[in-house]
Amino acid sequence: INDEQGRSIINVSGSPVASETNDFNVAMADADGNLICIGPYVLFHLSAVSLMIRKAKELLGDAFIEEGDVYLCNDPWMGAVHHNDVCLIAPVHHEGRLVAWVGSTIHQVDVGGPAPGSWNYLARDTFQEAPRYRFLKLMRKGVIQPEVMETYLTNSRTPHLVELDLRGQIAAANIAKERLDLLFRKYGAGTVADVMADMLAYTEFLLRKKLEEIPDGEWYAEDYLDHSGHRDAIYAIRLKLTKRGSQLTFDFRGTDAQSDGFINATYAGLLGGVFTGLVVLLCNDIPWNDAVFNPVQIISDIGTINNCSFPAPCRIATISATLHTCDATVAVLGRMLSCSDTHRHSLMAGWMGTGFVFNVFGRNQYDEPFGTMMVNSHMGGGGARYFADGYDNSGSINVPRPSITNVESAESIYPLLYLCRRRAVDSAGAGAFRGGVSGENAITPYGTSEINIVASTLTSNNSSSAGLAGGYPGGGSQVLLKEATGVIAAMKNKRFVPASWEELPGEELVL
Repeated sequence: INDEQGRSIINVSGSPVASETNDFNVAMADADGNLICIGPYVLFHLSAVSLMIRKAKELLGDAFIEEGDVYLCNDPWMGAVHHNDVCLIAPVHHEGRLVAWVGSTIHQVDVGGPAPGSWNYLARDTFQEAPRYRFLKLMRKGVIQPEVMETYLTNSRTPHLVELDLRGQIAAANIAKERLDLLFRKYGAGTVADVMADMLAYTEFLLRKKLEEIPDGEWYAEDYLDHSGHRDAIYAIRLKLTKRGSQLTFDFRGTDAQSDGFINATYAGLLGGVFTGLVVLLCNDIPWNDAVFNPVQIISDIGTINNCSFPAPCRIATISATLHTCDATVAVLGRMLSCSDTHRHSLMAGWMGTGFVFNVFGRNQYDEPFGTMMVNSHMGGGGARYFADGYDNSGSINVPRPSITNVESAESIYPLLYLCRRRAVDSAGAGAFRGGVSGENAITPYGTSEINIVASTLTSNNSSSAGLAGGYPGGGSQVLLKEATGVIAAMKNKRFVPASWEELPGEELVL
């Protein structure tokens, strides 16, 4: 049922962010908000669904939550990792009683605010970022509320894409609720609830059993951000992992204070980073659900870079403090697994340690307004495994089923031409087993009178892909610019166009 929920979003949404790059996720939860089934897309999104269901129950109360409702929320202090991660949650009722929840989160291209794509790197607090919404009742008793929909869309520069995203999420919720209703009718709500409880108990049992087989100890990792959006500055995420019996404690005390730039993450981002490391490294043979947190304690000071206090800016949290929290979690769990004869085969070095996305807005080659986000970090390399090289161009450890925009699709709808998309030579970390290689693109705009590109990468050609057990780190991300290359003129005159960045004429500018 949950897989069908995900496929519905891909099929209905017209936004390449969801339909081509899989920047979304879906989940089903029990009546209390415990995630039972999760999708194989962006794992950071899942903490949002779980937190938001609990926040909705707390703020709205059971009397306000009615059959056929769908709630919209994108507030990072309610569970969204950042403002563009728009979550829709829907209660599931059977015979008049709340029995489950379904939910999904999509990165929507533009949700308003002063900057195209809602990525305002000039922001010094969250009021200078995109609007935040807390549990707008987008559907009431199964009917879309047009005044809510129109009010929400009026803030977006890409309302047509955003509306399709919302309708895709509504379709996904509807199909999941319909399938669950058949399940409840066939087996009874009590039986289904018991199975959900058994699934949680089974995951906790298996994880505790695995932890008991790993030696007790303490391990430490650090990860760094090197720019705030305003200035060069080093921000450290510090993590001590303590393992005693079947219990893990992730202690982030000592992490640097929050920034006045948009690189911070709220507690939702911290939770998403830890969740990702946990399920990928420790639960490769265990069902993924909320019970992975039952043997886990997280300690963190409010007001730090990955647990910021309101109203700190946090627009770029997904590829900054959240991703770097994940990097630190993966590193510290890898060190723990390296001490276990029984489970050493599960350890991996850090995957691609930095995000790489760029938002493109302006007028396209058909002189129409357009905007999109392109997720090139899904070309990153996977970390080396204990027994083999890492996977090439495998994307982020945070996305089990990554995808990337098709070149021909992008060229047909955007004023962009690709000179190349290829593997990046020597981008993998060296070692007895190397990491996976990353990728590189060379892209030029054409046929447009107006284009604005904001490229976002943490860090600037410094690596956050740490090696393990003496292995070397992987490469970093970098944005280069060449002007006056003559590429478009050469194409029009049917002359040879080099597919190598190094062969292109023009002065190189390192951004």
